[in-house]
Amino acid sequence: MTNLPIGILVSTHHPTRKNAHRPMMMSTSPLIFGSKLYIDSRQRVFLENQQVFALYDRFPFQKMKEQYPLNIDVPIPVANPKNIALLCKDKWNLQQYLTQKGIAMPHITRTSFASFLNQNDSCAIAKPRFGSYGVGVAVVDKPPPSTLPSVCGEDETLLQQWIKPPKDWAGISIRQLIQRDTDYSWIPRTTVVRCSKTDPVVNVTRGAKAIPAKELLLSKTIQNIHKQSVKAAQYLAELPNGEWIVELGIDFVIDAHWNPWLIEINTQPKGKLKSLYKSHPEIYEEEFMNIIEQPFQCLKTWCQ
Repeated sequence: MTNLPIGILVSTHHPTRKNAHRPMMMSTSPLIFGSKLYIDSRQRVFLENQQVFALYDRFPFQKMKEQYPLNIDVPIPVANPKNIALLCKDKWNLQQYLTQKGIAMPHITRTSFASFLNQNDSCAIAKPRFGSYGVGVAVVDKPPPSTLPSVCGEDETLLQQWIKPPKDWAGISIRQLIQRDTDYSWIPRTTVVRCSKTDPVVNVTRGAKAIPAKELLLSKTIQNIHKQSVKAAQYLAELPNGEWIVELGIDFVIDAHWNPWLIEINTQPKGKLKSLYKSHPEIYEEEFMNIIEQPFQCLKTWCQ
């Protein structure tokens, strides 16, 4: 079976288009990109009319719910699994699950915004429950509306405890890419800091600068981030289909004492050190290429 290609679920099957270039296209593994799925009478799965032995879900299902290929069940492995992706997109349910497991996260609420602000020095982060890319996220000192703009329209508002950043910074956040090895252990990749002197909502899509964490954080802080990331990944792997998680992008914010707080998990991590690789290829090229190949090596090994 593993002599067949791996199917990558995306919103286009025209990878030669300028706006469709993806780091995964640099992989040496045989891959098929697309969204048109077909299951024949022998339970074989075809993507864009080519049989595949496994799928990696990179489809923007929030924006294109009706066209989501996995609205049907498929009889082959899917990484990352649909149920895990749906949980991670739901910031409320994800936090309930992880905090029950003992992961420290900033407090959030769906109700009683005025009371929550009074308990948190009249400062909090308002964010859409299912949002991404920093859309609709803002620091507030008054109760926000019950819904906020999001990538997929309007979402229920969540109010999150504001984590005061270190002195002289508006915000410092972390993207920790963590990948599965073929033995199911976890590999924390180079930790990336996203920082801003002016915008407390620290996101590269909003202009934040991305640098290697070692240029700003102490080694013990980075080690703490790695430890928390592995724990969170292990807890997600305990869920049904969790054995098919191949990688996660785990986001943290840094507080005034330089401690990390986990805030979100992304099952479709983008970039994957691309910015560091482009600025310092002599340092990051090997790791960048390993990161691209790692999910496919796992799928090929696990499906033998």
